Amino acid sequence: MNILPINEYEHAGYDSAEPIETRLSPLWIAAGLPPAYPASDRDVVRLAVAGQYVLTRNDLAELVESGAVCPDKGNSGRRWSAVDINRLLARLELLQRWQATPSVHDAKKSKWRLVAEISEQDGNTDLADEAEARTGEELLALLTHAGTAVDREAIIELIRIKLKQLGVYR
Repeated sequence: MNILPINEYEHAGYDSAEPIETRLSPLWIAAGLPPAYPASDRDVVRLAVAGQYVLTRNDLAELVESGAVCPDKGNSGRRWSAVDINRLLARLELLQRWQATPSVHDAKKSKWRLVAEISEQDGNTDLADEAEARTGEELLALLTHAGTAVDREAIIELIRIKLKQLGVYR
């Protein structure tokens, strides 16, 4: 049973008249690679990183194993079509696996996400200390009672930090 609208993100950008290969072209250029389909895992990771997403080969393997993305399997490993790569990028977008600021994705980040990233870069531990002092249950309860979007965004960042502290979030 799928109660979340996650599959909507798999089709992100498909309404465009522009071919997916054309839309992926800037990533190939940024990665310093010639466009080549099917692409290898190595090239797909390089494309994602060039798009300023956080993705390692281990992350990619986890996404494939979970069924979040399903490229074809060839004799020499996974074979990524342009559609597969687009679905992967849509999934990374859904998961907000954006590189830390400064990043092309900064405009999509909440104020609190940016504060958390800058604080971490500056060595400021106030938010980490706040997350450490709270239980996951408490943070979830606070989230359900948050009255404003700004409050929810702050609590979501504390949850994100808490999950990192627990080793279950990147």
